[in-house]
Amino acid sequence: MMELSILERTYLEAKKEVENGDISWAYNLGFILLDDDFAEYDVDKAIYWLERFIMEVDHIDGRDSDLTDFEDAREKLDDIQEKRVSREQFEQVQVAAEGGNPDSQFQLGEYYLSAEKYYLHFRLDYVEALKWFSKSAEQGHAESMYQMGLAYQKGRGVEANPKLGFDWTTKSAQAGFDYANTELAWLFLQGIGTNQDIDRAISMYEERAMGGCQYSTHMLGLIYSDEEEYGRINNSEALFWFAKELMLDKDMRIKTLMWKSVMYGLEEERSFKKTTRVID
Repeated sequence: MMELSILERTYLEAKKEVENGDISWAYNLGFILLDDDFAEYDVDKAIYWLERFIMEVDHIDGRDSDLTDFEDAREKLDDIQEKRVSREQFEQVQVAAEGGNPDSQFQLGEYYLSAEKYYLHFRLDYVEALKWFSKSAEQGHAESMYQMGLAYQKGRGVEANPKLGFDWTTKSAQAGFDYANTELAWLFLQGIGTNQDIDRAISMYEERAMGGCQYSTHMLGLIYSDEEEYGRINNSEALFWFAKELMLDKDMRIKTLMWKSVMYGLEEERSFKKTTRVID
Protein backbone atom coordinates (compact mmCIF):
# COMPACT_ATOMS: atom_id res chain seq x y z
CA MET A 1 0.00 0.00 0.00
CA MET A 2 1.42 3.37 -1.05
CA GLU A 3 2.11 5.87 1.71
CA LEU A 4 -0.12 8.94 1.54
CA SER A 5 1.49 12.31 0.87
CA ILE A 6 1.28 15.16 3.39
CA LEU A 7 -1.33 16.84 1.20
CA GLU A 8 -3.45 13.69 1.04
CA ARG A 9 -3.22 13.10 4.81
CA THR A 10 -4.12 16.72 5.55
CA TYR A 11 -7.04 16.58 3.11
CA LEU A 12 -8.47 13.43 4.72
CA GLU A 13 -8.06 14.92 8.18
CA ALA A 14 -9.73 18.18 7.13
CA LYS A 15 -12.59 16.31 5.45
CA LYS A 16 -13.17 14.25 8.60
CA GLU A 17 -13.22 17.37 10.81
CA VAL A 18 -15.70 19.10 8.51
CA GLU A 19 -17.94 16.03 8.53
CA ASN A 20 -17.81 16.16 12.34
CA GLY A 21 -19.09 19.74 12.29
CA ASP A 22 -15.90 21.85 12.43
CA ILE A 23 -16.37 23.96 9.31
CA SER A 24 -13.17 25.92 9.99
CA TRP A 25 -11.35 23.03 8.28
CA ALA A 26 -13.12 23.98 5.04
CA TYR A 27 -10.30 26.52 4.63
CA ASN A 28 -7.78 23.69 4.37
CA LEU A 29 -9.99 21.74 1.97
CA GLY A 30 -10.30 24.74 -0.35
CA PHE A 31 -6.61 25.45 -0.61
CA ILE A 32 -5.57 21.81 -0.92
CA LEU A 33 -8.01 21.34 -3.80
CA LEU A 34 -6.27 24.24 -5.57
CA ASP A 35 -2.83 22.68 -5.20
CA ASP A 36 -1.61 21.36 -8.56
CA ASP A 37 0.27 18.58 -6.75
CA PHE A 38 -2.94 17.23 -5.23
CA ALA A 39 -4.40 14.26 -7.10
CA GLU A 40 -7.99 15.47 -6.70
CA TYR A 41 -7.31 19.05 -7.89
CA ASP A 42 -10.72 20.65 -8.43
CA VAL A 43 -11.37 24.40 -8.70
CA ASP A 44 -15.17 24.13 -8.39
CA LYS A 45 -14.94 22.11 -5.17
CA ALA A 46 -12.30 24.53 -3.85
CA ILE A 47 -14.62 27.48 -4.43
CA TYR A 48 -17.44 25.64 -2.63
CA TRP A 49 -15.34 24.98 0.49
CA LEU A 50 -13.80 28.44 0.63
CA GLU A 51 -17.24 30.02 0.37
CA ARG A 52 -18.52 27.71 3.13
CA PHE A 53 -15.60 28.74 5.32
CA ILE A 54 -16.20 32.45 4.72
CA MET A 55 -19.91 32.13 5.55
CA GLU A 56 -19.01 30.37 8.81
CA VAL A 57 -16.39 32.90 9.93
CA ASP A 58 -18.78 35.72 9.04
CA HIS A 59 -21.17 34.43 11.70
CA ILE A 60 -18.75 33.91 14.58
CA ASP A 61 -16.39 35.96 16.70
CA GLY A 62 -13.36 34.19 15.31
CA ARG A 63 -9.89 33.90 16.72
CA ASP A 64 -7.15 35.99 15.13
CA SER A 65 -6.15 32.93 13.11
CA ASP A 66 -9.73 32.60 11.84
CA LEU A 67 -9.75 36.22 10.75
CA THR A 68 -6.42 35.87 8.98
CA ASP A 69 -7.66 32.75 7.21
CA PHE A 70 -10.87 34.60 6.32
CA GLU A 71 -8.84 37.33 4.59
CA ASP A 72 -6.75 34.71 2.76
CA ALA A 73 -9.86 32.86 1.60
CA ARG A 74 -11.59 36.05 0.47
CA GLU A 75 -8.47 37.14 -1.42
CA LYS A 76 -8.19 33.74 -3.13
CA LEU A 77 -11.83 33.81 -4.22
CA ASP A 78 -11.38 37.32 -5.61
CA ASP A 79 -8.32 36.12 -7.52
CA ILE A 80 -10.27 33.19 -8.97
CA GLN A 81 -13.10 35.48 -10.03
CA GLU A 82 -10.64 37.84 -11.73
CA LYS A 83 -8.41 35.34 -13.50
CA ARG A 84 -10.41 32.16 -14.04
CA VAL A 85 -10.90 30.99 -17.61
CA SER A 86 -14.22 29.17 -17.93
CA ARG A 87 -14.69 25.98 -19.93
CA GLU A 88 -16.63 28.00 -22.51
CA GLN A 89 -13.80 30.53 -22.90
CA PHE A 90 -11.26 27.72 -23.15
CA GLU A 91 -13.28 25.94 -25.81
CA GLN A 92 -13.62 29.13 -27.87
CA VAL A 93 -9.84 29.55 -27.89
CA GLN A 94 -9.39 25.86 -28.66
CA VAL A 95 -11.68 26.05 -31.71
CA ALA A 96 -9.83 29.11 -33.05
CA ALA A 97 -6.45 27.43 -32.42
CA GLU A 98 -7.52 24.27 -34.24
CA GLY A 99 -8.62 26.53 -37.10
CA GLY A 100 -5.03 27.74 -37.46
CA ASN A 101 -5.10 31.14 -35.71
CA PRO A 102 -1.54 31.71 -34.37
CA ASP A 103 -2.62 34.04 -31.55
CA SER A 104 -5.16 31.49 -30.34
CA GLN A 105 -2.58 28.72 -30.67
CA PHE A 106 -0.25 30.75 -28.46
CA GLN A 107 -3.02 31.38 -25.94
CA LEU A 108 -3.93 27.69 -25.86
CA GLY A 109 -0.29 26.88 -25.19
CA GLU A 110 -0.34 29.38 -22.34
CA TYR A 111 -3.40 27.71 -20.86
CA TYR A 112 -1.72 24.30 -20.86
CA LEU A 113 1.52 25.79 -19.51
CA SER A 114 -0.15 27.79 -16.71
CA ALA A 115 -3.40 25.94 -16.00
CA GLU A 116 -3.20 26.67 -12.27
CA LYS A 117 -2.73 30.40 -12.90
CA TYR A 118 -5.96 30.54 -14.90
CA TYR A 119 -7.83 28.19 -12.52
CA LEU A 120 -8.63 25.87 -15.40
CA HIS A 121 -10.39 22.52 -15.10
CA PHE A 122 -7.21 20.54 -15.80
CA ARG A 123 -3.56 20.44 -14.74
CA LEU A 124 -0.64 21.91 -16.61
CA ASP A 125 0.52 19.82 -19.56
CA TYR A 126 3.95 20.64 -20.98
CA VAL A 127 3.50 18.36 -23.99
CA GLU A 128 0.23 19.97 -25.06
CA ALA A 129 1.67 23.44 -24.40
CA LEU A 130 4.66 22.71 -26.62
CA LYS A 131 2.42 21.35 -29.38
CA TRP A 132 0.48 24.61 -29.63
CA PHE A 133 3.49 26.88 -29.18
CA SER A 134 5.15 24.96 -32.02
CA LYS A 135 2.17 25.43 -34.35
CA SER A 136 2.07 29.13 -33.55
CA ALA A 137 5.84 29.61 -33.84
CA GLU A 138 5.84 27.99 -37.27
CA GLN A 139 3.55 30.84 -38.35
CA GLY A 140 5.99 33.47 -37.07
CA HIS A 141 4.49 34.20 -33.64
CA ALA A 142 7.42 35.80 -31.77
CA GLU A 143 6.32 35.03 -28.20
CA SER A 144 5.60 31.40 -29.12
CA MET A 145 9.18 31.21 -30.40
CA TYR A 146 10.31 32.46 -27.00
CA GLN A 147 8.29 29.76 -25.27
CA MET A 148 9.84 27.18 -27.61
CA GLY A 149 13.24 28.40 -26.47
CA LEU A 150 12.30 27.99 -22.80
CA ALA A 151 10.88 24.52 -23.46
CA TYR A 152 14.13 23.30 -25.00
CA GLN A 153 16.26 24.97 -22.34
CA LYS A 154 14.29 23.49 -19.45
CA GLY A 155 13.18 20.22 -21.05
CA ARG A 156 9.49 21.05 -20.72
CA GLY A 157 7.49 18.65 -22.88
CA VAL A 158 10.59 17.70 -24.84
CA GLU A 159 14.12 16.46 -24.20
CA ALA A 160 16.31 19.36 -23.13
CA ASN A 161 18.45 20.78 -25.94
CA PRO A 162 20.24 24.03 -24.96
CA LYS A 163 21.39 24.69 -28.53
CA LEU A 164 17.82 24.56 -29.88
CA GLY A 165 16.74 26.65 -26.91
CA PHE A 166 19.28 29.31 -27.85
CA ASP A 167 18.26 29.17 -31.52
CA TRP A 168 14.56 29.61 -30.77
CA THR A 169 15.26 32.48 -28.37
CA THR A 170 17.35 34.17 -31.06
CA LYS A 171 14.52 33.76 -33.58
CA SER A 172 12.10 35.26 -31.07
CA ALA A 173 14.31 38.33 -30.57
CA GLN A 174 14.72 38.74 -34.31
CA ALA A 175 10.95 38.47 -34.75
CA GLY A 176 10.47 41.39 -32.38
CA PHE A 177 9.69 39.89 -28.96
CA ASP A 178 11.58 42.36 -26.80
CA TYR A 179 12.06 40.26 -23.66
CA ALA A 180 13.83 37.57 -25.68
CA ASN A 181 16.85 39.90 -25.78
CA THR A 182 17.05 39.80 -21.99
CA GLU A 183 16.95 36.01 -22.07
CA LEU A 184 19.65 35.97 -24.76
CA ALA A 185 21.87 38.10 -22.53
CA TRP A 186 21.51 35.47 -19.79
CA LEU A 187 22.36 32.66 -22.19
CA PHE A 188 25.52 34.48 -23.32
CA LEU A 189 26.40 35.25 -19.71
CA GLN A 190 26.15 31.60 -18.67
CA GLY A 191 27.22 30.01 -21.95
CA ILE A 192 23.98 28.04 -22.32
CA GLY A 193 23.46 26.72 -25.84
CA THR A 194 26.26 28.94 -27.09
CA ASN A 195 29.81 29.99 -26.22
CA GLN A 196 30.03 32.11 -23.08
CA ASP A 197 30.47 35.79 -23.96
CA ILE A 198 30.29 37.97 -20.85
CA ASP A 199 31.15 41.17 -22.70
CA ARG A 200 28.30 40.63 -25.14
CA ALA A 201 25.94 39.87 -22.26
CA ILE A 202 26.96 43.11 -20.55
CA SER A 203 26.38 45.07 -23.76
CA MET A 204 22.92 43.54 -24.18
CA TYR A 205 21.99 44.13 -20.55
CA GLU A 206 23.16 47.74 -20.78
CA GLU A 207 21.02 48.38 -23.83
CA ARG A 208 18.01 46.91 -22.06
CA ALA A 209 18.74 48.66 -18.78
CA MET A 210 18.97 52.07 -20.41
CA GLY A 211 15.52 51.37 -21.81
CA GLY A 212 14.17 50.90 -18.27
CA CYS A 213 14.45 47.13 -17.76
CA GLN A 214 14.81 46.65 -14.00
CA TYR A 215 15.98 43.05 -14.28
CA SER A 216 18.83 44.11 -16.55
CA THR A 217 19.98 46.82 -14.14
CA HIS A 218 20.04 44.26 -11.35
CA MET A 219 22.01 41.78 -13.44
CA LEU A 220 24.60 44.43 -14.30
CA GLY A 221 24.98 45.22 -10.61
CA LEU A 222 25.55 41.53 -9.89
CA ILE A 223 28.05 41.10 -12.72
CA TYR A 224 30.17 44.04 -11.57
CA SER A 225 30.06 43.00 -7.91
CA ASP A 226 30.89 39.28 -8.30
CA GLU A 227 34.58 38.80 -9.06
CA GLU A 228 34.51 35.03 -8.54
CA GLU A 229 31.59 34.38 -10.89
CA TYR A 230 32.18 36.87 -13.70
CA GLY A 231 35.64 38.40 -13.22
CA ARG A 232 34.39 41.95 -13.91
CA ILE A 233 34.61 43.49 -10.44
CA ASN A 234 33.97 47.24 -10.56
CA ASN A 235 32.41 48.71 -7.43
CA SER A 236 31.60 52.03 -9.05
CA GLU A 237 29.75 50.36 -11.92
CA ALA A 238 27.98 47.99 -9.53
CA LEU A 239 26.80 50.90 -7.40
CA PHE A 240 25.63 52.81 -10.48
CA TRP A 241 23.43 49.94 -11.67
CA PHE A 242 22.08 49.04 -8.23
CA ALA A 243 21.21 52.70 -7.71
CA LYS A 244 19.53 52.71 -11.13
CA GLU A 245 17.52 49.70 -10.01
CA LEU A 246 16.54 51.57 -6.87
CA MET A 247 15.16 54.41 -8.95
CA LEU A 248 13.16 52.03 -11.14
CA ASP A 249 11.53 50.26 -8.21
CA LYS A 250 11.28 51.74 -4.73
CA ASP A 251 10.52 48.30 -3.31
CA MET A 252 14.12 47.34 -4.07
CA ARG A 253 15.45 49.95 -1.62
CA ILE A 254 16.42 47.54 1.17
CA LYS A 255 18.11 45.10 -1.22
CA THR A 256 20.00 47.92 -2.94
CA LEU A 257 21.20 49.45 0.32
CA MET A 258 22.36 46.01 1.42
CA TRP A 259 24.55 45.71 -1.67
CA LYS A 260 25.93 49.20 -1.14
CA SER A 261 26.79 48.37 2.46
CA VAL A 262 28.63 45.24 1.33
CA MET A 263 30.66 47.16 -1.25
CA TYR A 264 31.51 50.26 0.73
CA GLY A 265 30.52 49.83 4.35
CA LEU A 266 29.43 53.46 4.37
CA GLU A 267 26.19 55.31 4.96
CA GLU A 268 23.79 55.80 2.06
CA GLU A 269 24.67 59.44 1.37
CA ARG A 270 28.44 58.85 1.36
CA SER A 271 28.03 55.76 -0.83
CA PHE A 272 26.16 57.69 -3.51
CA LYS A 273 28.95 60.29 -3.61
CA LYS A 274 31.37 57.54 -4.61
CA THR A 275 29.47 56.97 -7.85
CA THR A 276 31.54 58.27 -10.76
CA ARG A 277 28.62 58.25 -13.21
CA VAL A 278 25.52 60.39 -13.28
CA ILE A 279 22.32 58.46 -12.70
CA ASP A 280 19.70 59.42 -15.25
